[in-house]
Amino acid sequence: MAAFITVKIEINCILNLVGRYCIIFHAGLHPHENKLFLSNNSKEFGRREVTEILRDAGVQYFNKTQNFFGWLQSQAN
Repeated sequence: MAAFITVKIEINCILNLVGRYCIIFHAGLHPHENKLFLSNNSKEFGRREVTEILRDAGVQYFNKTQNFFGWLQSQAN
């Protein structure tokens, strides 16, 4: 059972790294567009080093839909 848990954790880590890489790569393809990422997975994406990487790539991260809607409304003004 412990081996299964270890493999599952390793797979989740790999998927998270691939997901982050894809977000950063895609952001680089569109340097002049607003880039937003909405995920309530703040355990992975809310970490300081991850939010800094996203910010440096020009991606604005939202961990709550309510915060995204607030940002969206502010853009209409």
